[in-house]
Amino acid sequence: MPPDDFKAWRLALGYSQAEAAAALGLSRATIQLYERGQRHEDARPVEIPPAVILACDTLSLNRAAETGNLDLLTGPVRQRVEALAGLLRKA
Repeated sequence: MPPDDFKAWRLALGYSQAEAAAALGLSRATIQLYERGQRHEDARPVEIPPAVILACDTLSLNRAAETGNLDLLTGPVRQRVEALAGLLRKA
Protein backbone atom coordinates (compact mmCIF):
# COMPACT_ATOMS: atom_id res chain seq x y z
CA MET A 1 0.00 0.00 0.00
CA PRO A 2 1.59 3.29 -1.03
CA PRO A 3 1.68 6.18 1.47
CA ASP A 4 -0.99 8.17 -0.39
CA ASP A 5 -3.34 5.17 -0.34
CA PHE A 6 -2.77 4.73 3.38
CA LYS A 7 -3.65 8.36 4.05
CA ALA A 8 -6.69 8.11 1.76
CA TRP A 9 -7.82 5.04 3.72
CA ARG A 10 -7.53 6.93 7.00
CA LEU A 11 -9.41 9.94 5.69
CA ALA A 12 -12.14 7.82 4.07
CA LEU A 13 -12.88 6.27 7.44
CA GLY A 14 -12.84 9.69 9.09
CA TYR A 15 -9.94 8.83 11.39
CA SER A 16 -7.47 11.33 12.75
CA GLN A 17 -3.91 10.03 12.89
CA ALA A 18 -4.38 9.31 16.59
CA GLU A 19 -7.65 7.43 15.95
CA ALA A 20 -6.07 5.37 13.17
CA ALA A 21 -3.17 4.55 15.47
CA ALA A 22 -5.54 3.39 18.20
CA ALA A 23 -7.65 1.32 15.76
CA LEU A 24 -4.54 -0.40 14.37
CA GLY A 25 -2.70 -0.76 17.69
CA LEU A 26 0.15 1.45 16.50
CA SER A 27 1.70 4.72 17.61
CA ARG A 28 0.76 8.04 16.02
CA ALA A 29 4.41 8.39 14.96
CA THR A 30 4.11 5.13 13.01
CA ILE A 31 1.00 6.43 11.24
CA GLN A 32 2.91 9.58 10.32
CA LEU A 33 5.80 7.46 9.06
CA TYR A 34 3.50 5.34 6.88
CA GLU A 35 1.87 8.44 5.42
CA ARG A 36 5.21 10.09 4.74
CA GLY A 37 6.62 6.92 3.21
CA GLN A 38 10.18 7.57 4.28
CA ARG A 39 12.21 8.08 7.40
CA HIS A 40 13.20 11.63 8.40
CA GLU A 41 16.74 10.83 9.39
CA ASP A 42 17.95 9.18 6.17
CA ALA A 43 14.97 9.18 3.76
CA ARG A 44 14.93 5.37 3.62
CA PRO A 45 11.61 4.16 2.24
CA VAL A 46 9.12 2.64 4.65
CA GLU A 47 6.93 -0.27 3.66
CA ILE A 48 3.63 -0.84 5.37
CA PRO A 49 3.62 -4.43 6.67
CA PRO A 50 1.07 -6.86 5.20
CA ALA A 51 -0.53 -7.34 8.63
CA VAL A 52 -1.26 -3.60 8.85
CA ILE A 53 -2.72 -3.60 5.34
CA LEU A 54 -4.98 -6.52 6.29
CA ALA A 55 -6.06 -4.67 9.43
CA CYS A 56 -6.91 -1.61 7.32
CA ASP A 57 -8.93 -3.80 4.96
CA THR A 58 -10.78 -5.38 7.89
CA LEU A 59 -11.62 -2.02 9.43
CA SER A 60 -12.88 -0.80 6.04
CA LEU A 61 -15.01 -3.91 5.54
CA ASN A 62 -16.51 -3.59 9.00
CA ARG A 63 -17.34 0.09 8.52
CA ALA A 64 -18.78 -0.55 5.04
CA ALA A 65 -20.95 -3.34 6.45
CA GLU A 66 -22.15 -1.12 9.30
CA THR A 67 -22.99 1.84 7.07
CA GLY A 68 -23.79 0.14 3.76
CA ASN A 69 -21.27 2.51 2.14
CA LEU A 70 -19.11 0.58 -0.33
CA ASP A 71 -17.20 3.77 -1.15
CA LEU A 72 -15.18 3.05 2.00
CA LEU A 73 -13.64 0.09 0.17
CA THR A 74 -10.67 0.71 -2.07
CA GLY A 75 -8.32 -1.20 -4.35
CA PRO A 76 -8.14 -4.97 -4.13
CA VAL A 77 -10.68 -5.21 -1.30
CA ARG A 78 -13.30 -3.43 -3.37
CA GLN A 79 -12.56 -5.66 -6.35
CA ARG A 80 -12.96 -8.81 -4.25
CA VAL A 81 -16.20 -7.58 -2.68
CA GLU A 82 -17.62 -6.63 -6.08
CA ALA A 83 -16.65 -10.03 -7.52
CA LEU A 84 -18.30 -11.78 -4.58
CA ALA A 85 -21.43 -9.66 -4.97
CA GLY A 86 -21.56 -10.65 -8.65
CA LEU A 87 -21.33 -14.33 -7.72
CA LEU A 88 -24.09 -13.93 -5.15
CA ARG A 89 -26.37 -12.23 -7.68
CA LYS A 90 -25.90 -15.21 -10.04
CA ALA A 91 -26.71 -17.74 -7.33
